[in-house]
Amino acid sequence: TGWDTDFSNVTSNLTVTATYQIKTYTVTFVDYDGTVLKTQTVEHGAAATAPADPSREGYTFAGWDVDFSNVTGNLTVTATYTENATYLKGDYDRNGVVNATDALLLLRAVMAGTEFTQEDIEICDMNDSGNLNATDALLILRQAMNA
Repeated sequence: TGWDTDFSNVTSNLTVTATYQIKTYTVTFVDYDGTVLKTQTVEHGAAATAPADPSREGYTFAGWDVDFSNVTGNLTVTATYTENATYLKGDYDRNGVVNATDALLLLRAVMAGTEFTQEDIEICDMNDSGNLNATDALLILRQAMNA
């Protein structure tokens, strides 16, 4: 940004050193809808610090759309999300329809000793027992027959 010593009237040996100011940039973190979550000033080559993970109803925060670990210019960083899947209660094969196939597939999985995911349990635990068993398959079949 200049020199550390005035050299307009030199009368003896003089050491003059250039001085520099590091560039800074603005990093703006925004949500999916453009809402500003955080603005930060960052020195050239430094990393920005992200705000707390934002939330959005019906979605799961998936991360930020650009890298902000080595900032070399003004930057806008946008939150990204994945849509939460929603399934019908009892729709074991997750095809959007609850039918006898769901009941049979669940019964087959129960009989085979399948280890069920939390999502499987949430979708197919028809009697709210916290696990899946033949009773759930029967209740799915009953629901399918009454539809």
